[in-house]
Amino acid sequence: MRVFHGEDSSQAPQQEWAIKGILPKQQITIVQGKAGIGKTFLLLDWALCCASDKPWVNHATTHGHVVYVSAFGLNRLGPRLRAWVKYHQQGRDVLQSIGFVDVNTSILDSETTQRLMETLRASMDKPSVVILDMYDDQQKTVLHAAQRILDEFGSSVVMVSSEGYPSFQVVQLTPFTRSVRGEKSINGFTATFPERTGSGRTKTISLWLQQVPAQDDLDPTGDLTTSCILSEMSS
Repeated sequence: MRVFHGEDSSQAPQQEWAIKGILPKQQITIVQGKAGIGKTFLLLDWALCCASDKPWVNHATTHGHVVYVSAFGLNRLGPRLRAWVKYHQQGRDVLQSIGFVDVNTSILDSETTQRLMETLRASMDKPSVVILDMYDDQQKTVLHAAQRILDEFGSSVVMVSSEGYPSFQVVQLTPFTRSVRGEKSINGFTATFPERTGSGRTKTISLWLQQVPAQDDLDPTGDLTTSCILSEMSS
């Protein structure tokens, strides 16, 4: 620990970001919102942008290996991932920069956490971002796992919650519905981000969920799917 004085304060370590101004490096970020609001869509979009070095809503990303841990099964992610790759005109190889882990349980107990840590250690690349998409009712055990991952790997760790944790970076999601030309509703959410952890200042970004076809060589029919493609809603 070091005390900085006067001009030396300019030498103090600056915050680094996985997503500039959105997702800080070497911290736990908690995405808070009600069930069904779209937390998984946001997490997938973050993961894909970081893995592809693509800006997220005009915020620069730092390319790195991403690990996405899900308690909900991975089968349902396929169409969403393919739709994202096609929409953003990315090569399928972008998915090689993301490691998907299905914990196959609703409970992230000590044994499951230990197996997860061993899986991360065995990965060829050190994870720069780890996303824990787990059940809300397991928040305490997920937080314990997040802290272990942060301590060992120094990753940006993201988890979801229906409750707030004031001592952490919290992103609050609030739902909205908007009509377009009076014909149909667009569902989305407003995300409120702290400008800097502990500053008390916030910024908001309104995002809507797009329905696009997941058509590619694996799925020629390409039915419409509510994807993890998020677009900023203009005012």
